[in-house]
This record gives sequence, structure tokens and C-alpha cells, in this order.
Amino acid sequence: MYWPHAIPFEGGKVLRQGGGRGDSQAEIVRAIESFRKRHASEAGESLYRARTKNPVDWSRLLRTVEWKLIDMPIPRLQVTGREEDHFLYEYG
Repeated sequence: MYWPHAIPFEGGKVLRQGGGRGDSQAEIVRAIESFRKRHASEAGESLYRARTKNPVDWSRLLRTVEWKLIDMPIPRLQVTGREEDHFLYEYG
């Protein structure tokens, strides 16, 4: 879903996402941007093509994104009041 969000705009910068100050970037977008720089020769290159050409780095990127989702938003999405309820996802 974030693949097109990590394409640089004119001037070479990727749209900043995240609530940090300054030039901070959301970690998932930063990881995808790094993968794109290394493996997507053109801005319009498809995700399918980039991942099939580089399966080892793709797997590494996938694990990074998966753990960041487990670490950050998923637990917070499942809190109602002060109670945590695993109604969306089970995680360890």
C-alpha cells in the first residue's frame, strides 16, 4: 500500500509522513524508500517487478514492515478505554 507513497516528488524528496518534528519520516516509508532507491530503477517500477528481482531484500523489507506494524499501531488499535482486546489481531 505504501509503495507509491515512497516515490520522490520533484526536488527528490518523498512526502513526509509521521508526527515527528523536522525531517523525520515514518519508519515504514523510510524502509520502502531505501528499498526503492536500491532496487527500483524507475519511479514507476511496479512493486511486483522490484520484489521478484530482489527476493532476499524484499523478504527483509517485509519483515521490517511487519514488525513495525506489530510494534506500533496494531496494539494501539485494540485498546478501548484502559482495556486491551485482541479483536483484530493476535500478536505476541
